[in-house]
Amino acid sequence: TRFRNVTGVQTCALPISNRFQNVPRFVVPRDCSRITAFIDVGDHLLWFAVVAWNQTFGGCVLDYGPYPDQTRTHFHSSAPSPALGDMPEVQGQPADFAITRGLAALTARILGRDYTQEETGAALAVERCLIDANYGPRTDAVYSFVRRYTGRGNVLPSHGKFYGASSLPMSQYQRRDGELPGPGWILKPGSGQRGRHVVFDTNHWKTFLSERLQTPIGSPRGCLTLYQPESGAGHWMIAEHCNAEYPVAVEARGRDRIVQEWKNRPGRDNHLFDCLVGATVAASMAGVRWSPGGTDEPAKRKRVKLSELYAQKNGGR
Repeated sequence: TRFRNVTGVQTCALPISNRFQNVPRFVVPRDCSRITAFIDVGDHLLWFAVVAWNQTFGGCVLDYGPYPDQTRTHFHSSAPSPALGDMPEVQGQPADFAITRGLAALTARILGRDYTQEETGAALAVERCLIDANYGPRTDAVYSFVRRYTGRGNVLPSHGKFYGASSLPMSQYQRRDGELPGPGWILKPGSGQRGRHVVFDTNHWKTFLSERLQTPIGSPRGCLTLYQPESGAGHWMIAEHCNAEYPVAVEARGRDRIVQEWKNRPGRDNHLFDCLVGATVAASMAGVRWSPGGTDEPAKRKRVKLSELYAQKNGGR
């Protein structure tokens, strides 16, 4: 299938460094009631984001960052200090061992804690966490960790896939036995050593997230914000990660569809952007929905006549 660039490169700089609510880190805004998380896996670091969601599919980032904690507030992933392999308990051990120990410590930190809701004081926990299993050298380690996980929350491996304008849309794939499809994702039952996991359309969800990050604060259409940073601090690193990619509108000839295909800016880290995308997918899997009017649209119930109920009860007579 031939395809063409429709509108050219759209810089779409996401202005999120000062996009915050008046709530401190770990505190859930009063309009949010669902929490999800995502962990991005690499050889040297794990990256994570924890996000609270409301009924408009907007919300607030409660926490994010690298693991292990770094000695600097701003750095590139190629030069961490310390790295996963620098932890005393994993020195001299295989890389998979360091990944597993890191995932155990990080999930205990972000899934094991309660997040306090603003004003009500209610204790909320992460209900669903996805862990990146796309990084080939560490895929088996992620599946092995999830298989043995016994902590709080629903934890699943995930695979983000690029579905471009020339690709068959995920919604048109033939559903196989045991699969559960959703908007831009499919929960697969797995087989053998690879258990249940989710596959999601990265272009679809990056576009959706970027819209949430550009929706004006206070809009009923669902906007995403961040917690109030400490005095003198900012959200500069996550802002840089979120601007490490840009969308290009591409039309596939012979198909009546235009897709925002996301491209990487060379030499830029995008890990925290990936974490926000993954947490958004987790929210969709947990049942959070978006509608143009800004509120969840309840499913329409079919009206049933009493005569139909009587016929069903009596075998159609």
